[in-house]
Amino acid sequence: MANNPDIPPVVYHYCGVDAFRGILASKQLWLSDVHFMNDATEQTHFTAMATKVLRDWPSGPTKVFIQLLLNNFEWMRLNPYACCFCKDGDLLSQWCRYADDGSGFAIGFSSVWLREQRMKYAPKHPLALLEVEYDDERQLKLVTDCVDEYLKEVPGLDRNGRQNVSMRAILRLWWLSAACKNHSFHEEREVRLILAEIADPESEAESARKQVGISPIFHRSRGADSVPYFRLGFSEQAIVEIHLGPTNCEKDDHSDPVMFLKTNGYNLDQIRIEPSRAPYRH
Repeated sequence: MANNPDIPPVVYHYCGVDAFRGILASKQLWLSDVHFMNDATEQTHFTAMATKVLRDWPSGPTKVFIQLLLNNFEWMRLNPYACCFCKDGDLLSQWCRYADDGSGFAIGFSSVWLREQRMKYAPKHPLALLEVEYDDERQLKLVTDCVDEYLKEVPGLDRNGRQNVSMRAILRLWWLSAACKNHSFHEEREVRLILAEIADPESEAESARKQVGISPIFHRSRGADSVPYFRLGFSEQAIVEIHLGPTNCEKDDHSDPVMFLKTNGYNLDQIRIEPSRAPYRH
């Protein structure tokens, strides 16, 4: 799960002009509470499936371990935060929905860099780079694979060992709950950088979070909502491509984005700038 081979070397964050400038100038990504994203069944779609699998698990010698997992899963209720990317850097639906109706940008981030942030943060509360799964049958298999792996580890352990293995399995399920969506969203081809909420400010996980460069929690207004989010700093090397939207006024003259990148310390020899090939107009 941590080294998904289907995630390409570059993944793209679609955004409008103001967000583009803000991201590049601040060198920060925002990981937002998934419950405020565009899927009304965000997280609940998967957790309902996982809970049913655990409750319906056949009786037998492993049932007591399943009950431990179920109890902890329902009690823990982690709240994932995510930054969203797309596997395709020139997808018309993404331009229209997330990049000012085609006049914005798609920022290409190195998947290698994103995975390195996960490795810095492990094995505390982990940061995960996951491809979003939209197929119900494959989502069900993710649940059963996770439970099967848990059941292989837990027999023969003492109470503390069982609790630790159970917590790892639960964290994996909560990770997956933020990386499994309704099939209606499949054309988005989404990849997510996911962080589980850290509730205890004195914990080792909190210290690890700070070392990686993840901020305390912030809130931003969106309509009537106050959206919680974390900020994750990135280095200039994290960005390897910039794609200009099909109605971006800089599509044929890259001077403004080039100057903006230079002003903010980016090495243009390491960043490829490409115009969209979509023949879209307002």
